[in-house]
Amino acid sequence: MYRAVYSDGIYRIHKDELELKTPAGRDLICESRELAERLTLHLTSFGQAHDDPVSIAAFHYPWLDFGQIISRDKLELSLAILLNPKDDWALHNPFRAKETRERWEAVFGDTSRQIRLGRKWLSRLSVAQLLAVSVVQRTYASVNVAFLAHAIPDEALAAFVAGVRDHLPVENRPTPEKIQAVMENFCFYYRLDENGGWG
Repeated sequence: MYRAVYSDGIYRIHKDELELKTPAGRDLICESRELAERLTLHLTSFGQAHDDPVSIAAFHYPWLDFGQIISRDKLELSLAILLNPKDDWALHNPFRAKETRERWEAVFGDTSRQIRLGRKWLSRLSVAQLLAVSVVQRTYASVNVAFLAHAIPDEALAAFVAGVRDHLPVENRPTPEKIQAVMENFCFYYRLDENGGWG
């Protein structure tokens, strides 16, 4: 049974009596009660695998393992470089007909504007938020998807997920529920830092 044990301002995640570690061997800890609850719920539901972002562990482990040692500026640059139509499918509008082009832009925005605003957005993010963006980028090959998702109201997320899914390659296309779970985890983790509850 997974549980969070609180002591001295820190939640330590246990399985039965064993304190859990990250893939790099660091203690699985956090300062946020909401994050601790979500970690224990997702560990119970999905196990300790750290590579599937339907689990919040896929967002938190990178911070614990790399957050203190990674260069923030290099991380930002690595993501900013990917904000281009060649490397980010959600910045490459493949349609020529006006109606389909406009439908695509309603989901993903105008390419040149998204690149400019997306890079400005990245410049303001913390290391934890940048690492969360990198999880979305690795999962869906798009920084723009993360940029758009971070600002979408919760009640509009399902419509955004449907738009993203409609434009993903048909082969190995995730279910709407899986994309929704990943986007919810990203928004939750991203906003922890924004709301002063991250840790």
